[in-house]
Amino acid sequence: NNYDIICYFIKGEKPYIYDLSAIRVNQLVELEHRLRCERVPSVKNGKFGKTKFNGKGKNPGDVWGDIKQLTYKSKELVSRKALNTIQKPEKLIERLVKASSAEGDLVLDPFTGVGTCPVICKKLNRHFIGIERDEQFVEEANKRLIKLDNDLSQRLL
Repeated sequence: NNYDIICYFIKGEKPYIYDLSAIRVNQLVELEHRLRCERVPSVKNGKFGKTKFNGKGKNPGDVWGDIKQLTYKSKELVSRKALNTIQKPEKLIERLVKASSAEGDLVLDPFTGVGTCPVICKKLNRHFIGIERDEQFVEEANKRLIKLDNDLSQRLL
Protein backbone atom coordinates (compact mmCIF):
# COMPACT_ATOMS: atom_id res chain seq x y z
CA ASN A 1 0.00 0.00 0.00
CA ASN A 2 1.08 3.56 -0.63
CA TYR A 3 -1.15 4.90 2.11
CA ASP A 4 -2.15 4.26 5.70
CA ILE A 5 -5.48 4.97 7.30
CA ILE A 6 -4.92 6.90 10.52
CA CYS A 7 -7.58 6.93 13.22
CA TYR A 8 -7.70 9.43 16.07
CA PHE A 9 -9.21 8.29 19.38
CA ILE A 10 -9.75 10.08 22.67
CA LYS A 11 -10.93 8.84 26.06
CA GLY A 12 -12.69 10.75 28.78
CA GLU A 13 -14.54 14.00 29.09
CA LYS A 14 -11.52 16.26 28.91
CA PRO A 15 -11.70 18.32 25.70
CA TYR A 16 -9.58 16.78 23.00
CA ILE A 17 -6.73 18.63 21.33
CA TYR A 18 -6.48 19.26 17.62
CA ASP A 19 -3.92 22.02 17.16
CA LEU A 20 -4.22 22.99 13.51
CA SER A 21 -1.85 25.94 13.94
CA ALA A 22 0.96 23.52 14.89
CA ILE A 23 0.69 21.52 11.66
CA ARG A 24 -0.07 24.08 8.98
CA VAL A 25 1.90 23.59 5.76
CA ASN A 26 3.28 26.19 3.39
CA GLN A 27 1.21 27.41 0.48
CA LEU A 28 2.46 26.47 -2.94
CA VAL A 29 4.99 28.97 -4.27
CA GLU A 30 2.68 29.66 -7.19
CA LEU A 31 -0.14 30.63 -4.83
CA GLU A 32 2.17 32.82 -2.76
CA HIS A 33 3.19 34.61 -5.96
CA ARG A 34 -0.45 35.11 -6.87
CA LEU A 35 -1.11 36.41 -3.39
CA ARG A 36 1.59 39.06 -3.82
CA CYS A 37 0.07 40.05 -7.14
CA GLU A 38 -3.39 40.24 -5.53
CA ARG A 39 -5.07 39.05 -8.70
CA VAL A 40 -6.53 35.81 -7.42
CA PRO A 41 -10.27 35.87 -8.00
CA SER A 42 -12.71 34.01 -5.78
CA VAL A 43 -16.44 33.59 -5.84
CA LYS A 44 -18.41 33.94 -2.63
CA ASN A 45 -22.20 34.10 -2.62
CA GLY A 46 -22.12 34.53 -6.39
CA LYS A 47 -19.91 37.64 -6.22
CA PHE A 48 -16.29 38.03 -7.27
CA GLY A 49 -13.70 39.08 -4.74
CA LYS A 50 -10.09 38.49 -3.81
CA THR A 51 -8.89 35.23 -2.34
CA LYS A 52 -7.45 35.63 1.14
CA PHE A 53 -4.69 33.26 2.18
CA ASN A 54 -3.73 32.46 5.74
CA GLY A 55 -0.21 33.79 6.21
CA LYS A 56 0.56 31.02 8.71
CA GLY A 57 0.03 28.32 6.08
CA LYS A 58 -2.79 26.09 4.95
CA ASN A 59 -4.62 23.20 6.53
CA PRO A 60 -2.83 20.00 5.45
CA GLY A 61 -6.19 18.41 4.64
CA ASP A 62 -7.08 14.72 4.69
CA VAL A 63 -4.38 13.42 2.35
CA TRP A 64 -0.82 14.30 3.37
CA GLY A 65 1.03 13.94 0.09
CA ASP A 66 3.96 16.05 1.29
CA ILE A 67 5.17 13.21 3.52
CA LYS A 68 7.06 10.58 1.57
CA GLN A 69 7.02 6.94 2.55
CA LEU A 70 10.24 5.29 3.67
CA THR A 71 12.34 3.32 1.18
CA TYR A 72 15.42 1.14 1.55
CA LYS A 73 17.51 4.26 0.87
CA SER A 74 15.85 6.43 3.54
CA LYS A 75 18.33 7.77 6.11
CA GLU A 76 15.89 7.35 8.98
CA LEU A 77 15.19 3.67 8.21
CA VAL A 78 16.18 1.67 11.30
CA SER A 79 15.59 -1.87 10.08
CA ARG A 80 14.84 -3.41 6.68
CA LYS A 81 12.49 -5.75 8.52
CA ALA A 82 10.53 -2.74 9.75
CA LEU A 83 10.24 -1.04 6.35
CA ASN A 84 7.15 -2.77 5.00
CA THR A 85 5.61 -3.58 8.34
CA ILE A 86 5.77 -0.81 10.89
CA GLN A 87 8.26 2.02 10.62
CA LYS A 88 6.63 5.31 9.69
CA PRO A 89 8.35 8.53 8.60
CA GLU A 90 9.30 10.83 11.49
CA LYS A 91 7.60 13.74 9.72
CA LEU A 92 4.28 11.86 9.80
CA ILE A 93 4.53 11.00 13.49
CA GLU A 94 5.68 14.54 14.31
CA ARG A 95 2.61 16.01 12.63
CA LEU A 96 0.30 13.61 14.49
CA VAL A 97 1.90 14.30 17.87
CA LYS A 98 1.92 18.09 17.36
CA ALA A 99 -1.73 18.10 16.27
CA SER A 100 -3.02 15.92 19.07
CA SER A 101 -1.01 16.90 22.15
CA ALA A 102 0.65 19.77 23.97
CA GLU A 103 4.07 19.87 25.63
CA GLY A 104 4.03 17.76 28.79
CA ASP A 105 1.08 15.61 27.65
CA LEU A 106 1.15 11.82 27.72
CA VAL A 107 1.10 10.00 24.36
CA LEU A 108 0.23 6.29 24.13
CA ASP A 109 1.69 4.25 21.27
CA PRO A 110 0.29 0.71 21.56
CA PHE A 111 2.30 -0.49 18.54
CA THR A 112 5.68 1.14 19.16
CA GLY A 113 7.69 -0.85 16.65
CA VAL A 114 11.20 0.57 16.34
CA GLY A 115 10.36 3.61 18.47
CA THR A 116 9.59 6.43 16.04
CA CYS A 117 6.77 7.82 18.20
CA PRO A 118 8.78 7.78 21.47
CA VAL A 119 11.70 9.49 19.70
CA ILE A 120 9.42 12.23 18.37
CA CYS A 121 7.75 12.59 21.79
CA LYS A 122 11.13 13.16 23.44
CA LYS A 123 12.08 15.74 20.79
CA LEU A 124 8.76 17.56 21.30
CA ASN A 125 8.79 17.39 25.14
CA ARG A 126 5.93 14.91 25.50
CA HIS A 127 5.75 11.96 27.88
CA PHE A 128 5.03 8.60 26.29
CA ILE A 129 4.03 5.03 26.92
CA GLY A 130 5.18 2.59 24.26
CA ILE A 131 3.99 -1.00 23.92
CA GLU A 132 5.69 -3.53 21.63
CA ARG A 133 5.77 -7.34 21.74
CA ASP A 134 8.60 -8.01 19.24
CA GLU A 135 11.84 -8.11 21.24
CA GLN A 136 13.98 -7.08 18.24
CA PHE A 137 11.89 -3.95 17.76
CA VAL A 138 12.03 -3.17 21.49
CA GLU A 139 15.83 -3.43 21.31
CA GLU A 140 15.95 -1.10 18.28
CA ALA A 141 13.60 1.39 19.97
CA ASN A 142 15.74 1.43 23.10
CA LYS A 143 18.90 2.01 21.02
CA ARG A 144 17.22 4.96 19.29
CA LEU A 145 16.14 6.49 22.61
CA ILE A 146 19.61 6.08 24.12
CA LYS A 147 21.20 7.64 21.02
CA LEU A 148 18.73 10.54 21.18
CA ASP A 149 19.51 11.10 24.87
CA ASN A 150 23.24 11.16 24.05
CA ASP A 151 22.68 13.57 21.15
CA LEU A 152 20.54 15.88 23.29
CA SER A 153 23.05 15.91 26.17
CA GLN A 154 25.91 16.71 23.78
CA ARG A 155 23.96 19.68 22.43
CA LEU A 156 23.50 21.07 25.93
CA LEU A 157 27.23 21.03 26.76
